[in-house]
Amino acid sequence: MCAHPQRTARAIEAAAPALDDLELRLRLPVKRRYREMLADMNARQLARLDGQDLEALNRVFEAHREILDYFGYTTCCRRAGDEAQPPRRADRHVA
Repeated sequence: MCAHPQRTARAIEAAAPALDDLELRLRLPVKRRYREMLADMNARQLARLDGQDLEALNRVFEAHREILDYFGYTTCCRRAGDEAQPPRRADRHVA
């Protein structure tokens, strides 16, 4: 959604025509303190997790591997010295 807002909006509109006025490029209220554009914060948030947190998440993800595979996601993992990477979705073509 963050990387390709127009493509995402078209895909949503194709699936739900009633949402034909969807606008993803707006400044939205955040915590009732300020307004900000929609942004991908996965890497920043994952960097706050330690190795144990990521391993716990990955155990849950692995238990549901078929769902992640269906939607094109990979797991995030960090071993000693590795950087946390956000779960990624395969970049599928949306007509």
